Amino acid sequence: MSPHLLLRRSGRRLLAAFAVGALASTLLVGPLARSAADAAMAAPARPGPTTTVTLITGDVVSVTETAKGEYATDVRRPGGARGGVHVQTIGDDLFVFPAEVMPYVAAGTLDRRLFDVTLLIENGYDDQHSDGIPLIVGYADAKGAAKPAPVGTTKLRPLTSVRGSAVKAAKQKMRHVWEALTPRAVTFDVNPKPVLADGIAKVWLDGKVRVNLADSTAHIGAPQAWSAGYDGKGVKVAVLDTGVDLNHPDLAGRVATTASFVPGETVADGHGHGTHVASTIAGTGAASGGQEKGVAPGADLIVGKVLADGGYGEDSWIIAGMEWAAAQGARVVNMSLGSNQPTDGSDPMSAAVDQLTADKGALFVVAAGNSWGEAWITPPGAADAALTVTAIDSADRLADFASRGPRFGDYSLKPDLAAPGVDILAARSGGNAADGYYTSMSGTSMATPHVAGAAAILAQRHPEWRAGQLKDALMSTAARLDGYTAYQVGSGRVDIPAGLNAAVTATGSAYFGFQEWGRVSPTPIDRTVTYTNTGDSPVSLQLDVTGHVAGGPYDSDPHADEGTPAPGMFTLSASTLVVPAHGTASVTATAHPQLGAPGRRYLGEIAATGGAGAATRTTLGMFLEEERHDLTFSVKDTNGEHLSVWLEVQRLGEQGLLGTPGTEPDPVYVPAPPGVTLAALLRQRQDDLRDAERAVTDLVDQFRSPDLRHDVIEVLTDVADVRRRFFQIQEAARHEVLSMVVPNLRVVPHRENVAEIAGMKRGVRYRALLDREALLAQDMQADVRASLAAGQEIRVVDEVPVKMMIVDGHTALLPLHSSASPTSVLVHRSGLLAVLIAFFEAEWARAFPLEPADADDTVTENQLDDLDRQVLALLLSGLTVHAVANQLCLSLRTVHRRIRQLMTKAGVESRIQLGWAAARNGWA
Repeated sequence: MSPHLLLRRSGRRLLAAFAVGALASTLLVGPLARSAADAAMAAPARPGPTTTVTLITGDVVSVTETAKGEYATDVRRPGGARGGVHVQTIGDDLFVFPAEVMPYVAAGTLDRRLFDVTLLIENGYDDQHSDGIPLIVGYADAKGAAKPAPVGTTKLRPLTSVRGSAVKAAKQKMRHVWEALTPRAVTFDVNPKPVLADGIAKVWLDGKVRVNLADSTAHIGAPQAWSAGYDGKGVKVAVLDTGVDLNHPDLAGRVATTASFVPGETVADGHGHGTHVASTIAGTGAASGGQEKGVAPGADLIVGKVLADGGYGEDSWIIAGMEWAAAQGARVVNMSLGSNQPTDGSDPMSAAVDQLTADKGALFVVAAGNSWGEAWITPPGAADAALTVTAIDSADRLADFASRGPRFGDYSLKPDLAAPGVDILAARSGGNAADGYYTSMSGTSMATPHVAGAAAILAQRHPEWRAGQLKDALMSTAARLDGYTAYQVGSGRVDIPAGLNAAVTATGSAYFGFQEWGRVSPTPIDRTVTYTNTGDSPVSLQLDVTGHVAGGPYDSDPHADEGTPAPGMFTLSASTLVVPAHGTASVTATAHPQLGAPGRRYLGEIAATGGAGAATRTTLGMFLEEERHDLTFSVKDTNGEHLSVWLEVQRLGEQGLLGTPGTEPDPVYVPAPPGVTLAALLRQRQDDLRDAERAVTDLVDQFRSPDLRHDVIEVLTDVADVRRRFFQIQEAARHEVLSMVVPNLRVVPHRENVAEIAGMKRGVRYRALLDREALLAQDMQADVRASLAAGQEIRVVDEVPVKMMIVDGHTALLPLHSSASPTSVLVHRSGLLAVLIAFFEAEWARAFPLEPADADDTVTENQLDDLDRQVLALLLSGLTVHAVANQLCLSLRTVHRRIRQLMTKAGVESRIQLGWAAARNGWA
């Protein structure tokens, strides 16, 4: 079965603070992209000893960051505040959501960044540095920019493009501002369509941005090319991705041809990734007055949808899209995608890249990946012919998420080139004046279209060049990135002016192969390096070659001798070369593996300099395998006949399962005695057991009280005892049962808990905190609906920290520790029980409540049938499309079709918008 393809994106994962409006694909490599204003400038640093922040509701938050991503928080509520406060850490950021704002945030009318306390401090909007909060207020009325500022705010400037104004809300009047914006109390139960006052459509934080597309295009020299008359005009560039938003102002009229290779989906971009990539290549910047232009705004785009709206695709979809793009005559094909496993380039997608490049001459520009580690270049970027791109930031620093080379298996030179890929601002699918036309994303996906745009500009300059010439020119003229090796950044950062103005270009790289242990070539190995002169005069070049050790095997000793010079490892047949006008000249580069050490990677570089500013660089590489020997197994049956079997080979010596008696030069391995083999493991288990027993003893001694009728602690070690006490304490319940439910209940599955049903019939209040993963359990959705209908209160959190049940505030049952036989502790009245109750209430306050569907509702045109509601409920609970299909026993295609129908019914184009629509229409 083909592996799923994953988008190349990275950044901070923003988990849903609540379910409505928080739909997102979980198949992305790396987390969700932040909006442009989420990428904040540093001012001042993260929370200091204690910092206070006044929110738009008038709540005053005092926060101390005790450790990275951990905070001590106090919230002082203003007079007239309604409901509680939800305090959550999402990623490394602290969010404080007063209950009264949640309907507005979920509906998309209030910017959630207004409640990101960490971001507000980083932006300098804390009380120590600002006496107000800058806002952007947008109106539904086209003349909203002329309206007066809301009560308690000062108008700074009109913003006609968003039908509103920039205002500053004074913190001393903040509660008055909030009450003026929201004159009526709104909750999901009362009004699922919250509306702000005076025709206001949305209120944003007027945030600070860090990096945008205008910066990244300048970083690689695109404006100089535009000034010289080169913007990719007439060059056909294919984008194979999640589709495209054809209505975005930056792409309107820019896409000549489209095709979808995803079954059941149109070319419309329901994800957003493809639109961002396409505009980075050839967006006009129309929505920003031309500021956010792509690298090659004159190029002709064709778009093939090869990834579904969920962010995944199959090999066959990708290959079909590649063939289509090549058949359409694309000079450049952008592929900001890849599989989840590295290969040596022999996989089908990489093979297709090599074949189509040879047949059609199209240059495939492919993302290197976002897997951080070495040797993790994935297909189709593993192809020899692919121009494989990694990501750097605005300071030419390698992005921490970027995959490194060498190529898996054969240590070939990858990636090929680097380009800006951190916090890149480009077109947002479904963008509009109210919500913004642009969004910021990071990843090698974002770096790749920068290089594709550069290739289009170079293709316009040299219409006769095919893929290999474009690739060589871009690599050999790249800007050097000091401090990094070719296995990290390839030849360096793409430099459009250097490639455009170069009269002489060279072979981009030359690899001398993987030299196997015992088969290392006894003679030097040659490769031809070719120089091309497109100028009208011959050019004389001075050639210099260097070499060094780049490390050892990536799986055992990757930094061995790293940086050690290796003089003589690479040599040239000549130190000077004359390249004729409009012609080529070659030099032979030679590697000398007999001079190297086993288990070492060698990198080199040929630097060519000459008249008229000619300067090129060619990367060289070779790997000498460490000492290895073939091991042949011969398996025979009891009759001595040879058998054909599968063997599992383990390094038993490293696990202490083999011994080497004696000190012979060639040791003989024999099985180690059981006492030796298992002694360490048994000692560790005995130590663990003693530690657990000591902990229980200390706990009992600490909380035992002679005044209580029972011991404070009762330890249950038998399954039958645990089941008996589980039912007994519920049967004794008179007022309330609190429970935390985890996946894979072992002792009492949910449907066997008859005491719960009996308790609710007696009027006992049941409150349950449900682990999101528990929703994956067989038939759990039906059980949840039945429990809600019976009156149980259920809330969902991302992860339940511990399984627990508390009855009437005086008894708690919870597991002691994980073991083969379930062991539980029954806690009676004590200070420990008070801590457990407080712990439950804290988790309950931050959880998302599930509500029963109204059985009396009649289904109208704007409502859903039962299956639609089930699909939507599971998506809003955070499940992936695959998990939804498994839970409901549906095909993946059926679930995708249902989601598309829901989006159509809601009149939205993305799943995030579907979450908001669910709130507005009362579906959630």
